[in-house]
Amino acid sequence: MKQFDIFSKNTLQKFKIYQQILEKWQSKINLISRLTVKDAFQRHFMDSAQLYPLIPPQTKSLIDLGSGAGFPALVLAILNQTQNPVWPAPPVIEQGDVAIKTAGADIEKKNVTVKDAGKKDALTKNAAAGIKEKNVIVANACTDIEKRNTIAENKGLSKKSTDAFGVGMKEKSVDTGINSSVSDVKKNDTSSGQFWSVTVVESDQRKCCFMDEVARQCHLRIIAENQRVERVKHTPKDVITARALADLTTLLDYSLPFVHSQTHLLFLKGQGVESEIRDALTKYDFSYRLYQSQTDEKGKIIEIEQLMKKG
Repeated sequence: MKQFDIFSKNTLQKFKIYQQILEKWQSKINLISRLTVKDAFQRHFMDSAQLYPLIPPQTKSLIDLGSGAGFPALVLAILNQTQNPVWPAPPVIEQGDVAIKTAGADIEKKNVTVKDAGKKDALTKNAAAGIKEKNVIVANACTDIEKRNTIAENKGLSKKSTDAFGVGMKEKSVDTGINSSVSDVKKNDTSSGQFWSVTVVESDQRKCCFMDEVARQCHLRIIAENQRVERVKHTPKDVITARALADLTTLLDYSLPFVHSQTHLLFLKGQGVESEIRDALTKYDFSYRLYQSQTDEKGKIIEIEQLMKKG
């Protein structure tokens, strides 16, 4: 099994333990598709790990919806709790600043209202002050998006010089028993420097027991919620993740109660995500960035911010 040296020795050891438990439990309960068991590292571990460089460094809490066998939540927990260095994020292939456009339209509408209504100076001044504040918010948001785009462009490497994770590689073996590779990613202090509070939500009790066992043997700190997403206490989270759970609109329905002003939503999606985005925009406003999956040519990763329900 080939691997990249974007993972530390400690991380690889915990991945190996995780995979051994997965293969053992798979014979008793259906955790992943039988067709992917032999290629679980590429199909599930590597696929989940793609989200790691997209998680903001200030993150303190993460909730994973419909966790199943722990992908991506437990993979991300291992990466974070072993303080694995962060590798460059993939280039953005599409983005939409829908929330910003909506805010701009709202400000224009307020401007017209103030002009037409201008009967009382006090009311006009208050409205103008509110508009000015919203303009500042929008300007700051635009600056943040421009900054994020610049970072993404700087981190994007040319196709000729990159492998599936955007890093050059050559093979070597490591003492974990897993074939590894050496990349040109520098092992610098780009990790968050703090452990996240990781919550996994799964209604199947057997799968919760499996995740608890992985957490025990890998020495992970997680909170397992053995219930449906709708019944989980609505505590705001910094990051919300999901993989192969539902269409985008449904995911946003599930996510909204956990969202605060700085929440990032990261979803691993398959074909047709563009259509799902269009459908979701009929119910929600949000800004998004779309990334090409580095483990599945048909897959995409969508990152969402500034989620607001219309109306």
